Amino acid sequence: MVSRVCFVYPWATLGGVERMFLNRLMAFQQAVPYLQVDLLFLQDSGGAEPLRSALKRQGIDARVLVLPDFAEDACYDLVFCVDCPQAFAMCERRGFRYVAECHTSYLENRKYLRQLPAACERIVVPAVLFGERLRAELSERTAPSIVTLRNFIPWDMERARADFRRPGWVRTPLLFFGRMDRYKNSLMLLDVLVLLER
Repeated sequence: MVSRVCFVYPWATLGGVERMFLNRLMAFQQAVPYLQVDLLFLQDSGGAEPLRSALKRQGIDARVLVLPDFAEDACYDLVFCVDCPQAFAMCERRGFRYVAECHTSYLENRKYLRQLPAACERIVVPAVLFGERLRAELSERTAPSIVTLRNFIPWDMERARADFRRPGWVRTPLLFFGRMDRYKNSLMLLDVLVLLER
């Protein structure tokens, strides 16, 4: 039996969420090869084509779509709205089952979880401790259950790492680092560099 799922995210930026999608699809390919997956980005900020290329190099048959709404012929068994509350109404218009997947460390950016529509089946988080933090923030009466879906990290890191370079890079990245703010733990980066120097 073929099942079809969709992951919706606001922007294709070639950042952490796209890497998580690539990791997850590699895991799905091994564990549930009958699963068909679409990655829907509401806007492209330069990451859609590099992600398509990375999926192709890994032999993963998943569509990367950039559309303001689901395609007319779309039909999904489940939609993961990844920090994308605007997708809730899209799912409800089409009658798709959906969950809210939360990855953001920014309290302001996850306020949408306090007013989830009744149709939202659950909240999905990437880590147990993050799930505990959300439970403390949200009212048990208004929030659906919180489940953890860990970020799969491929065992074959050499191959996976080499296949997800930014265009124009000739060296294999040591690490990827996001915005320079307290949630990104910049001091830990400095500690890592000190350890590497030693």
